[in-house]
Amino acid sequence: MFKKLFNNKQQMELCACATGELVQLENVPDPVFSEKMMGEGIAIIPSEPLIVAPCDGKISFISDTLHAYGLICSNGLELIVHVGLDTVHLKGTCFECRCAVDEEVKKGDPLVSIKESYFGSPEINFMTPIIMINHQAFKNLNFSKQQYVTKGKDIVVNYEK
Repeated sequence: MFKKLFNNKQQMELCACATGELVQLENVPDPVFSEKMMGEGIAIIPSEPLIVAPCDGKISFISDTLHAYGLICSNGLELIVHVGLDTVHLKGTCFECRCAVDEEVKKGDPLVSIKESYFGSPEINFMTPIIMINHQAFKNLNFSKQQYVTKGKDIVVNYEK
């Protein structure tokens, strides 16, 4: 009885920001992500061009090149949704931003669309890491081992505060 009364653990989760193949962060072909220089996380190879919010929160920044989106989740977790690898050099030409800085979003709300004319291009890697910047403030991070996930529905990370 006392264990339940004093157990303040909060179970939390992040959902897939895209529909597609799930990739463990250490398997991302970019050392900034695979060596976890920015933080812990997971990545998705999108099979559809829409990227959505993985949790409820507030948009904290949008890169000028529209490839990276900062999100402060309602539980205090800070995220970066980084659309594509080496997409910064495209200067935003392949993206259509669907949100605004300081906007409150719900899990599954659109963040950005990849323009159809670029989405199928074999020269562009749209693998999308979700990076937990302040992951140290949370514990028991468990990353999904599913092969394929659906945006806004499948849980890709469970964690506690």
